Amino acid sequence: MRISLMVLIVVLLSACASAPPSLVYHQLYTGMPASYPATQSDEMITLAPLRVADYLQQAALVMRKQDGTLHYSSTHFWGGSLATDVELQLFDSLNIAAGERRYIRYMSPAKAYNSTQLNIALEQLLPTEDGQLLVQVSFWLEQDNKLLKNGRLALSLSMEGKGYEAAVQAMRVALVQLAEDLHRQL
Repeated sequence: MRISLMVLIVVLLSACASAPPSLVYHQLYTGMPASYPATQSDEMITLAPLRVADYLQQAALVMRKQDGTLHYSSTHFWGGSLATDVELQLFDSLNIAAGERRYIRYMSPAKAYNSTQLNIALEQLLPTEDGQLLVQVSFWLEQDNKLLKNGRLALSLSMEGKGYEAAVQAMRVALVQLAEDLHRQL
């Protein structure tokens, strides 16, 4: 009887000691100050809805392991839509880099007066286990359904630290740099 009672107490105490890991939610877009210079430019480019690779449409953060496989976190998640956060970050960063050019979002009423559209496909936004961040996009600029320019950009950045927190911070930096590179290409 005593042994049964002791075993029961040990089991109950061990259940109390092993709490499940806490969940962490990340926001990629932090609402950076979007104070771009006001322009009266005739050159407007509509930023089309972002296309995102299938593996990035998951709620969990993903990391590439050293063997090349993708690991989806069981404790780190996006606080909202990754596609929307990337789109907003690129939109703000493009307008800051734009100078006389003005970027508008596809839902803007000004889109009705603009026939130039920038399409972006996010193919890779991938932290690696060894502390790198790999970013790759394809883009094409079209006007009246005619291709004006297309290309592909790739970045590889060293993360300041390892883990998902360092990855999210590196993603913010990479998207600003990507917007500047995109603007120069156009």
